[in-house]
Amino acid sequence: MPETRVNLRRLLSMLPDAARRRAREDAPEPEPERFLFQSELGRSGRPSELRQLLRRVVPMLPDPVLKRLSRGGSKGLSADDIDAVLRYQRGLEELPTVRRGMRALGMRSLLEWPLDRDGIMRRRSPYTHPMMRPLFFTPGLAARMRHDPAEFSWVPRLEAAYPTIKQELLAALERNEGFQPFVPAKDQGEERWLVQSERGVVYSDDTRAPSMWNVMYLYMGGPIQENRARCPETVKLLESIPRFARHAPAVFSALHPGTHIAPHHGPRNSLLRVHLPLIAPGRCFLNVGSELFEWRDGKVELFNDAFVHQAWNQSDRTRVVLHFDIYHPDWTDEEVTRLGELDRELDSTAVMTSFHDVRERTKDLLDGRDWMVR
Repeated sequence: MPETRVNLRRLLSMLPDAARRRAREDAPEPEPERFLFQSELGRSGRPSELRQLLRRVVPMLPDPVLKRLSRGGSKGLSADDIDAVLRYQRGLEELPTVRRGMRALGMRSLLEWPLDRDGIMRRRSPYTHPMMRPLFFTPGLAARMRHDPAEFSWVPRLEAAYPTIKQELLAALERNEGFQPFVPAKDQGEERWLVQSERGVVYSDDTRAPSMWNVMYLYMGGPIQENRARCPETVKLLESIPRFARHAPAVFSALHPGTHIAPHHGPRNSLLRVHLPLIAPGRCFLNVGSELFEWRDGKVELFNDAFVHQAWNQSDRTRVVLHFDIYHPDWTDEEVTRLGELDRELDSTAVMTSFHDVRERTKDLLDGRDWMVR
């Protein structure tokens, strides 16, 4: 049986009974050819059975990024892309930690998560918390907002390298190289970033307006070669950190004065976010769940960004942190190896290439501009 048809049956089994009946009644015969799932733009010809079902399931997903991906665009999600995502989910389900978590929560499949987030999070367990709402939930991992840096043996080495990392950052800033606007949203197909206006900090696609949140990508689905060359010692250090997630974004993140990043959730609870503040002028805060802390130069913070979190820069200077992810400490070493393989399999799909496309389109917007508030 074709893999797409198997995935269709698995998706159907996760739907409520009434929705499953409607999906079966309304779905046409499957198309033999490959398809591009684009619910807005559509396509000539009859949609496939899986595409028809996804039109019903995707609107139930609260995260706008996944909705945009599923609606297509320059790349869209092909049948192979969808199968790759579902293979990724099945690969996670095979891991002992995940199997243990699924048993504790009474879950048959990880596909239940986008269909019943509230119900799953109401189940009392060490793996759930009402303030945790990732796009992809992995049961079996302790749900903790903030982690003590003293529990990680590599943290003193990272903090000791603070002067070297900061020197490479300052050299890039002096040359006005490597940074670009962070692009968190789209409007009618146009990339938007945070800018200052008379109405405060708002989204805009005005390339002349200074961006309030800029990043230099060191990794995203693997290393970014031009920025790797600009910061070789930083990259060498990152690659020496146990459980470093090299397929997740690793960036220098610069937040301008007067900026507030609104509450949001990270995509996965299977990772921890690491911050090494490099320029922390004071009155720069991060709120993770019910925890609130202030960044301090050279002092590492670890937290789970699957919890609702938000950030402020209430100082008069730009705040910059080194920001990267590690695999959650509850994974075994063998599972971390397998997770790296699963992440790498997604790199060639539209799930990642769409983000690379955005990065390519915006990466030159700040070149030659002295945008830093010193």
